[in-house]
Amino acid sequence: MLVLTRASADSAKSRGVLERLGFDVFVEPMFEVVHLRTEALRLHSYGVTVATSRNGVDVIAKLTDERDACILTVGDSTMRRATALGFTNVVSAGGTVHDILSCLGAYQRGAKILYARGEEVSCDLRSAAEEMGFEVEEAVLYKVVARKDLSPQCCDLLMNGEVSGVVFYSTGTAKIFTELSGPYSRLLRNVCKCAYMALCCFLMGCIYTFESAYGRRVGTIGVLSTQSVTYPHEYNTAVGITELLVKLGAKSVTLLDYNKIVEGAGGTSAGMAAIKDSLGRFLRENGVDRILIPGNYYNVVSPPLPPTPNRQLVTDAMVGLIDDGANLRFLAICGGLQNVLHSKRIKLNKVRDILGSDKMADSHNIADPDRGFLGFP
Repeated sequence: MLVLTRASADSAKSRGVLERLGFDVFVEPMFEVVHLRTEALRLHSYGVTVATSRNGVDVIAKLTDERDACILTVGDSTMRRATALGFTNVVSAGGTVHDILSCLGAYQRGAKILYARGEEVSCDLRSAAEEMGFEVEEAVLYKVVARKDLSPQCCDLLMNGEVSGVVFYSTGTAKIFTELSGPYSRLLRNVCKCAYMALCCFLMGCIYTFESAYGRRVGTIGVLSTQSVTYPHEYNTAVGITELLVKLGAKSVTLLDYNKIVEGAGGTSAGMAAIKDSLGRFLRENGVDRILIPGNYYNVVSPPLPPTPNRQLVTDAMVGLIDDGANLRFLAICGGLQNVLHSKRIKLNKVRDILGSDKMADSHNIADPDRGFLGFP
């Protein structure tokens, strides 16, 4: 059983994908949306109503019958929600609060704007719009409250050892679940963490959560591998991963061939700047905004061979682009993560080498709350 920790409505797509893959899913939201306003809204009194979340649109729909009023939403997801609730004059800004401000530039200065928002905001939209010459009235419509207890059904699943994984979409939900599930921590230590689940979370987190939160269409996923096979099963693994991502709902997946990237730079002697340029050009031409770095046959700290030079060089280039501010997201698994850590000049040690010393083993296990559990000394 997998536990999803987002709100029920937001978990619908993730739940559907996971159930089609054969998982049993239980939705246990970590936050509750509380509506704060009951007084009717008169949207026609404003030139435009700005809504930055689906929660805000839900409250607006309950407080007005003026379905033809002009509404400007932060992104496509909020726009679709407003349209589904019957609003007929809805425009999407395209993604962020800054996009909203750009769209407001098309309205006459001095126009009256209703800013429908939650109790907490991450950006001072009101001040920014007022500086542009607009008259802004805020309507605080809802607040998000953290749960105080797990549901009895979720407690039963944990107590009976039926939970095999918990999917988090933010540090906030992870923190709340960890605190609430404290009495079941012994059982949760057996929760499986595997590359397959990482792929599911990677894809759903970058597609469903990203689109829902920001209203943006995501681009192509690049799988770092090569057709010029340099170690056993390399290309076949990339093909299998591509098929899995497509099955999970990815619109576009492409092979990010590290050998071709280096060749396009003029070879290894061309230097890192040229390799970064070659990689950046490939990412732009193919619309890649997420990169999956699978595990490789050899690890950075393991014999008989280190990672192939070109693969490590392209990983270095990717990390360099991100350090330079490139809008990229990546998931690195096993040896792929070791490559990334190597790029960041982080020294790696094997756990078995650390635990080879009784003294080191004791220091490694000292934080364990139940050292007699699950084979600990």
